[in-house]
Amino acid sequence: MSATIISRNKTSDNKTLQVWSDGDLTQALGYTLKGGRLGSVSVASMVAGEACLFDWAEMPSLLKAAKLLVARKGDQLTPGNLRKLAHKLAEAASSSAV
Repeated sequence: MSATIISRNKTSDNKTLQVWSDGDLTQALGYTLKGGRLGSVSVASMVAGEACLFDWAEMPSLLKAAKLLVARKGDQLTPGNLRKLAHKLAEAASSSAV
């Protein structure tokens, strides 16, 4: 069975994210995001749900935060923890780029 789109969300700068039934996140035309294979529909849906608070340039930080929280196991993967870690990673990335 092939994967199907199960939801669409927008980033704060109005870019489209699609959540697929196999846990992938893609851009509007189906282009895979770097790091967008999360393997879990629930994790991909949570990331897409939080995307409205991030712009497109911050998506790598959001995806990295989700993967780090999943790797830690336990009950740490919550929307609040995801946002907090993603913002921390985005700030670190922007300060190292300057």
